[in-house]
Amino acid sequence: MSPTKESKIKKEIESSGIPELSSISQEWVNIHQSVSKNKFNHKNNNYNEQKIDFEEKNGEYFLFYWIDAMENMGTVYLLGKVYDKKNKKFISCCVTVNNIERNLFVLPRKFLLDENNKESDQEVVMLDVYKELESIMKQYKVSSWKCREVQREYAFEEPNIPAKANYFKIVYSFKYPQLPSDITGKTFSRIFGTYTSALELLIIKRKLMGPCWIKVTNYNKSQKIISWCKTEVTVDSPKSINVCSEDDPEIIKEIPPFVVMCLNVKTVLNTKRNVNEIVIASALVYPEVNIMDHNANPKQEHDQFTIVRKLDEIPLPIKFKELLTKRNKKVEVVQNETALLNYLMAIIQRQDPDIIVGHNFIGFHLDVLLHRMKALGITNWSRIGRLRRTMWPNLQTGAGGMGESSIAERNVTCGRLLCDTYYGAKDYVKSSNNGLTHLSKLLLNINREDIEPEKTAKYFWQANDLLHLIQHTEFDSFLSSALMFKIQLLPLTNQLTRLAGNLWSRTLCGARADRNEYLLLHEFHGKKFICPDKYDYKKLQNNNGGNKKKAGYSGGLVLEPKKGFYDKYILLLDFNSLYPSIIQEFNICFTTVNRKNFNDNDEENNRIPDIPDQGLDMGVLPKLLKKLVQRRRQVKSIIKTCKDPAELISLDIRQKALKLTANSMYGCLGYNMSRFYAKQIAMLITSKGREILQNTKELAEANSYDVIYGDTDSIMINTNTDNLDEVKKIGNKIKKDVNDKYNLLEIEIDGYFRKMLLLRKKKYAALIVNESNGKIQTTIEKKGIDVVRREWCTLSINASNYVLDQLFSDDDREKSIENIHNYLRKLAEDIRNNVYQADKFIINKSLSKNPEDYPDAKIQPHVQVALRLKARGIGCHAGDTVQYVICKDSNKKSYAERAYHPDELKMNNELEIDYEWYLNQQILPPILRLCEPIEETDPYKLSGCLGLDAAKYQSNTFSNYNYDSNVSPFESHISAEEKFKNVEKWNPLCYNCDKRNEFVGICRQKDEIYVSGLICPNCNKPMPYGSLASQLHCTIRKHIKEYNNTILVCDEDCGTRTRQISVYGKKCLYPGCRGSMHYSNDYSDKKLYTQLEYYQYLFDIEEMKKKIKDNGN
Repeated sequence: MSPTKESKIKKEIESSGIPELSSISQEWVNIHQSVSKNKFNHKNNNYNEQKIDFEEKNGEYFLFYWIDAMENMGTVYLLGKVYDKKNKKFISCCVTVNNIERNLFVLPRKFLLDENNKESDQEVVMLDVYKELESIMKQYKVSSWKCREVQREYAFEEPNIPAKANYFKIVYSFKYPQLPSDITGKTFSRIFGTYTSALELLIIKRKLMGPCWIKVTNYNKSQKIISWCKTEVTVDSPKSINVCSEDDPEIIKEIPPFVVMCLNVKTVLNTKRNVNEIVIASALVYPEVNIMDHNANPKQEHDQFTIVRKLDEIPLPIKFKELLTKRNKKVEVVQNETALLNYLMAIIQRQDPDIIVGHNFIGFHLDVLLHRMKALGITNWSRIGRLRRTMWPNLQTGAGGMGESSIAERNVTCGRLLCDTYYGAKDYVKSSNNGLTHLSKLLLNINREDIEPEKTAKYFWQANDLLHLIQHTEFDSFLSSALMFKIQLLPLTNQLTRLAGNLWSRTLCGARADRNEYLLLHEFHGKKFICPDKYDYKKLQNNNGGNKKKAGYSGGLVLEPKKGFYDKYILLLDFNSLYPSIIQEFNICFTTVNRKNFNDNDEENNRIPDIPDQGLDMGVLPKLLKKLVQRRRQVKSIIKTCKDPAELISLDIRQKALKLTANSMYGCLGYNMSRFYAKQIAMLITSKGREILQNTKELAEANSYDVIYGDTDSIMINTNTDNLDEVKKIGNKIKKDVNDKYNLLEIEIDGYFRKMLLLRKKKYAALIVNESNGKIQTTIEKKGIDVVRREWCTLSINASNYVLDQLFSDDDREKSIENIHNYLRKLAEDIRNNVYQADKFIINKSLSKNPEDYPDAKIQPHVQVALRLKARGIGCHAGDTVQYVICKDSNKKSYAERAYHPDELKMNNELEIDYEWYLNQQILPPILRLCEPIEETDPYKLSGCLGLDAAKYQSNTFSNYNYDSNVSPFESHISAEEKFKNVEKWNPLCYNCDKRNEFVGICRQKDEIYVSGLICPNCNKPMPYGSLASQLHCTIRKHIKEYNNTILVCDEDCGTRTRQISVYGKKCLYPGCRGSMHYSNDYSDKKLYTQLEYYQYLFDIEEMKKKIKDNGN
């Protein structure tokens, strides 16, 4: 590279203003230096070159702790740990399980079908079935198969399947083709199990309940190396895999220690090639992590390595290597990205981690690593997992790291569990932002510096800056490990997996549906039931229009709130685990609820089945939940007497896992993508829940108590007293009266609110009472209100919190309102005077889908920002939280077009935050909502305090303020194309040429000029005005008729259907029903209104003039 070119680039870099190392906060550097000073261990521990002597028991079997598994062409590879006697440590091992056979269950017909596929009177015998199956097996080239007659039960949603019947069980090798799932014959009506994988069969039939010790018998050392593990064995039968009994004195009781690698990479965007390239990789390797040890922490003994390369054509800073020699932590300097990735793969192979930890590793790092290794031809790329591979998975298009890693990409890491703290925090931490910086402060109280991705390359010009970037990369690895230990991700997910019996790797990815599915598979298989086949999810999603539809039935009952501010004690009562308790109380199960005459495909068939008869045996679901509840009670009773802190942590994790498992069981019944989806059972459970809550409300009101609100499993009662002891007596009385009605259902006192602000359904704030050592303390609890939602900036949240603090203070009401008014005046003054830093104006909003998939991206500010981030090479995908601020821009009308990422604001000095927009849209609306029940103030006064146009609120009431969250206040900024994109376009008939053409308005564009829209574009003759008016009139009447034909349906059990409009609003017309009437189809008021607006727009002369003027024609 020429000196001129280098100096030019350097000048551009320096002009951007890299902060000096001394000017950057040293807090994280100090913590980084406090980590143990172990240097990276370079000693050769390549087990492939050493003799392995794993511990065998009597020469008959060896003990193997399995942690992950993968299937390929009917062969299952179990990956885990064995004990190496020679080296006295646990090492990785791969057990190849061959000869797993398909298990098919063929249901014979009662009568044979004739040539016309009509049922004859000839009964089917098993020999008939065998002969037909023999011809089918030949057709599908299955040359070797076995069969026998067995008895099985069925209790699921497939119609016309008997509860108990004799089946033909067929077994044959996975090397032969799979039979179609919908295949039928003249002698049989159904074949179950055609889709069942070898991995599922092994897990279910060998009872592998998650990671555990197993005995491996009849094994042979593998002749062919198929993995990167330290040792490999092969077994020729799945029966050589046996779970160890806990009573067996020879088994190892403890979970083996795991090798944990915390990996982080830094990338730069190569704009010429549009790819993210890796410039630094760093990892902490913990050689022995006992996941059940409460003393495990990120500062325990570890090795560390860091690799850095020079940027293309740019040499490393002159004094950089001199700085490195002064460090006591090794940094490997390599020439290019290929060398970096080869070195990284070698380290992964040498250290052989069982678990790879990272923050957003699944969403970014893994995809980047795979893209770069494929692009650069890294031969040992599969070392990132434990199975050797030569075939690359299908990688996503783009620069790498632009979207969440696909399942195929994640499978590459099989054998090395991916523990992503970003996804772990989403599941187990309540936070508005799951970014590493935010979580580090929230959970670890550590301030992390954010380095903008665009500036990464600029750190390579100065030695101190590059060293700072390396330390930042190293410390991010440390932070991800610290979050892993803090959230207890490994022990909690381990317990959840051992309860459900699925793959640990799936639990770590947050696959709750997967856990429920395997738990039920284990239970029903053990009781000789035929389980539902796995769905073809792509086909199911296509049938659903590509969407995961919400449940098509009523959920929990939400009582109409008595809005207002309450300054007397509010009593909160809550049912313990309502839905699991209902399942047990009423013996609700696949095996007990009669659903024979229900057609789930009929969307209007929302009839609820009857409660099972009391004389029936306990179903599988109630038994399972009873077992989980009893185990949790046992654990909680031990916790009460346990004194050992380590044991307490372990017990708490166990009880939490049991609770999560029991409470999630209902979800798989009502989730239409679930394998165990049972709509009628889910409807029955929620129906009983609504009935129980309504009965509890009526019971309380019968005793003259004022029920002000209730939601699904809880009710709130206004006690009208300031005496807490009196409140407790009321609570205990209601509790006794309710619990006496049931055997297993229990309601408990969940809390006391000293004051409460009840705004609407699912939105309230309350001063909750906490009693400790005879002293009463209070804290504010917020549910559903703006202050707990992430799309409000810090200033807005602070203002709302101040209002709540004043309303719940001990001051008199007038004083509190005066304080609020004064606070708002000062806040508005400070905002306009630029007192606050830009970070106070940041708004957070999560992406519900990938940015490019939004049909209305133009009116979504966070989507606009996300699209620009992706264009800069920064990954943004569904589930990510996007930050933005709204800035002034005279050329852009829509606020979505004026949304910018905080980094864009920093880089562009011309951007200026739109303070008036924030006062109008971020500060005022939540304050108005909080103060709605307060009589001493009104919108006119509050808006005046902020210096806004108070004329809008001249009526001095809150009633004129729009609270409907479904109506966009910025609809006037939406373009006509966007607004009317989903309407039915008008295509009038031209009587001159008898052709229909879309009418685009009174003017239309032709060859860059505008011509009359009343001239037919097909024959170029004027269309008669009378004809157009008549056709438009008929079209409008058609839409109004369609709207008026809409049927109202009750959302409660009565199922009332009517076209009558009740004088009581949405109240059901059926006597005694408390339900609400809702439209049965999607032709809503808004849809009709938009359609009529579209017709008006077509003939809007002023709008057309404006359009022509804007286009300069």
